[in-house]
Amino acid sequence: MSKEISLILTEYQARVVSRACEFYCRVYLGQFQEIPFELMITQSMSDADWCYRRDEAEKKLLEAREFIYPELHGIGHSYGVGKFEVADKAWNAYQVLRYALGDERRPYAFYGEKLPVCKVSETDDGK
Repeated sequence: MSKEISLILTEYQARVVSRACEFYCRVYLGQFQEIPFELMITQSMSDADWCYRRDEAEKKLLEAREFIYPELHGIGHSYGVGKFEVADKAWNAYQVLRYALGDERRPYAFYGEKLPVCKVSETDDGK
């Protein structure tokens, strides 16, 4: 038997959780190129420095990915949804949250999986 757990999040918190779920899923599936992009996108640095750091990070992350997933070689290769259950669950949570936050793409479940429930309500707490 499983428990149902409810979370009450502010819009900002929901956006953070949504991005974290997407990031977790993509990295778990071998999309390591997301790591420098996600971590560096908010940093202020010159374009040349940003590109150099991104390129160097991608080289090292490709090596790390091939160590973890020897069957994935080169840029653009990763697993897809359905390979790891934990990644699928994170992807489903991401989809439901991004939809609740206004993204028009409807969430969909793979392999008959039930999507998490997300309810949006307005509060009048003066914040």
